[in-house]
Amino acid sequence: MRQSKWRKQIEDLGFSYKKEIFKILFLNLFLLSTFGLVVFVTEEILFVGLCVIALSTTNYLQFSHYSTIKRKNEQNHNEELIALLSYFQTFIDNKNTVYQAFQRITEFGSAWMKDKIGIFLTSIDNDKSVQPFIDFAGNFTNNIAKNLMLSIYQMIDQGEISSRLNQFTFLFQSVSSNYSSELRLKKQRSLAQMTTFPLIGAGAIVMILSFSIISVVGDMVNVL
Repeated sequence: MRQSKWRKQIEDLGFSYKKEIFKILFLNLFLLSTFGLVVFVTEEILFVGLCVIALSTTNYLQFSHYSTIKRKNEQNHNEELIALLSYFQTFIDNKNTVYQAFQRITEFGSAWMKDKIGIFLTSIDNDKSVQPFIDFAGNFTNNIAKNLMLSIYQMIDQGEISSRLNQFTFLFQSVSSNYSSELRLKKQRSLAQMTTFPLIGAGAIVMILSFSIISVVGDMVNVL
C-alpha cells in the first residue's frame, strides 16, 4: 500500500502519524462541542460563523506546523553542512585525503549528519564514480551543495592537485559569504512579517466585537 505524502512527511519528522491524527481530531471535536454548546445556550447564529473561523484557523496552523518544522530542519542541515565544510577545508589543508577529512568532520556533526556521512563514505567504498557525491548533496535543499560536492569529487578524480584545492576554497568562501547574506535577509523579512500579526489580531478582535454589538443591538430593537 502506497504511503501518503502527508503521512511520510509527519513520520520523517519523527512524529507518530496515529497520535498526530488523534490530536487533530480531538481539537476539531473539542471546538465543535464547545461552539455547539454555546450556540445551544445563547441561540446566537453568530457563533456558527466563529466556529467555522476557529476550525479553519486551527487546522491551518496544525497542518502548516509540520511544514514549518520541515523547513527549519532543512535550514539547519544546510547550515550544518556549511559549518562542517569549513572543518573539511582545514583538514584538507593539513594534508588529509578527502575520505579522511569526511571521517574526521563526523566528530563535529549531529546524529543526522553522521548518519548521512556514514552512508556517503560507504557508497564511496563501493562506487568510485561521482554518484555518491551527487546522492549526498541530494540530502540538502541548498542548490550549491551539489556544486561543492562536485568540486570535492574533482579533487579525488584529479589527485587533489593544488588548482583543485584552490578552486574548492574559492567556491566555498563564496558560498559561505552568500549564504550568510541570505540568512540575514530572511531574518529581516521574518521580523517584518511578525509586525503584521498584531494588526491582523486586532482586526479580528474588532470584527468579532462589531458582530457582537450588532447582535446585541438587534436583540434590544426586537425587545422594544
